Amino acid sequence: MKRKIAIVMHSESGSNSDLHARALANHAPEGWQVVICYPPYEECLRGDLLKSGVDGVVAWTPRESVRLAVNSLVAEYGVPYFVHLEDNEKAITATHLCVPHGRIFSLRARLRYRHLKGRALSHPIHMERFMRGAAGVTVLMDRLLEMVPCGVRRELFWPGYDEELFGDMEVWRGRDVTDGATTLVYTGNVHPNNSDEMATLYGAVVELNRRGRSVRLLRSGGCYDDGFAGRVVAAAPYVTDFGVVAREELPGLLAKGDILVQPGVADEFNEFRFPSKLPEFFASGRPVILPVSNLGRFLSDGAEALLLYEGSVQEIADKVELLMDTPELAERIGRGGQRFAYENLRWGVAAERFFSFIEKGLEMASGA
Repeated sequence: MKRKIAIVMHSESGSNSDLHARALANHAPEGWQVVICYPPYEECLRGDLLKSGVDGVVAWTPRESVRLAVNSLVAEYGVPYFVHLEDNEKAITATHLCVPHGRIFSLRARLRYRHLKGRALSHPIHMERFMRGAAGVTVLMDRLLEMVPCGVRRELFWPGYDEELFGDMEVWRGRDVTDGATTLVYTGNVHPNNSDEMATLYGAVVELNRRGRSVRLLRSGGCYDDGFAGRVVAAAPYVTDFGVVAREELPGLLAKGDILVQPGVADEFNEFRFPSKLPEFFASGRPVILPVSNLGRFLSDGAEALLLYEGSVQEIADKVELLMDTPELAERIGRGGQRFAYENLRWGVAAERFFSFIEKGLEMASGA
């Protein structure tokens, strides 16, 4: 059956969220057309991209800018809409409003809701009503199902890795670390929601060198926390920061690493998200260290990854030392993680779940 859907993004082209949407579009069933709309949405709202109409609309998060655009499209074309969740939206909004996550509905927080109008942040009350009216909600992590209102259809899928880029990591092997140090790699941004855990990773690198271990950290991504650099000055001699790099360069960067680390703990931010880098980490065949949170809850400790239970500087350093001292364990974990990625983190699998769910919702909305 021929279908046309519009995905309304909260972020610009090239973001991690956009890469997810594009990957799904590239794996759409035969006969499906997927149009992705980016802020400020003029081409979609004017009808330039949707001249022949649309069967349904997907709100890529219930953030205010997305919600308003989706409401306009639904009113124009008289079609159902779906909502996609990829993070704990209330926790993100609380951070930006400078209130504790558990106090997002407090009077203090409500007085600040006016600052959310039209922004790429979710309004705690509007998002609930918005999801209640949806033909279905898709989520990236099981804990996000808790945020879907009762009675609303829901579907879970995990994101995948780019099999063209990361399918054969052997072609990227080769090292340019000249001092013989053990190399850790982290690919991703620093922002207010993860700056504390990133500081622990930097601190672990300092601690390892204090213990007499020659360890370096290679990092890519932007920094959107103004105070972060001042907090990690001690790590500067051991860190190479590449800044934002082209996606095509990521396999080469991961191949330079001996160990890949996703710092963090099981909290209101991490429990509800799926870090976009993880499918690529595991596809690389390198051993991965990550917390017992989000994807970490589904991995076998010591076979597919090394798990962090506290997420502290000392624990990260201890796990890195364990892999340094037992190369056979590092190799076994790398192979196990790569096998996990191949079996569970492929876009073809995700797309099948996503589009089947959308198709069923469209049929139900039409009374078919």
